[in-house]
Amino acid sequence: MRRSRSLGVFRNKLGNPSRLVESIQRGTITLAGVDDATATITAVDPNRSVVMNLGNDSVAANSGQRPERAFTNVTLTDATTVTAAREATSGTVVLSYVVIQYEVGTISVQRGELIVNGATSNTATINSVDVARSYIVPGGIRGNTSSALWDRTQLYLVLTNLTTVTATKNTATDEAKAVYQVVSW
Repeated sequence: MRRSRSLGVFRNKLGNPSRLVESIQRGTITLAGVDDATATITAVDPNRSVVMNLGNDSVAANSGQRPERAFTNVTLTDATTVTAAREATSGTVVLSYVVIQYEVGTISVQRGELIVNGATSNTATINSVDVARSYIVPGGIRGNTSSALWDRTQLYLVLTNLTTVTATKNTATDEAKAVYQVVSW
């Protein structure tokens, strides 16, 4: 993006005036007795759209305070579907999300899921990006643990280099999953 000094207008890669954001859609998804649920949205281009997990009510009265019942992630499954997922079916959790579609020529998005199980880290290979012009948008984490030790399913994501996303957690015990989106502009 470059700014025209005389007009005060941002221009995209094609040189056209840019609003940056083309559309924003918000909503909630309820997971009641299920491990995943979906919401239908107005069609977006997944290659230039990002979904963000705005949080969930992980302290629902019947969630039992277990990570697999409470931790959720959200994915833009296709042009019209947002999917929320967790590792258990008991309890009711409501997740809030927003889908932002950027103008053509503004960004590109690569997405995936990393699973760390029996180790403290795992990597995913992505198409090459300019690390100085890219960042990770997490879609949330979910995990499966045999106990209420939440730290076993906590992890963080790093854009390690131009072709690698790394997920790391502090213990090799139990499984953790992270949904990621690598945004490049």
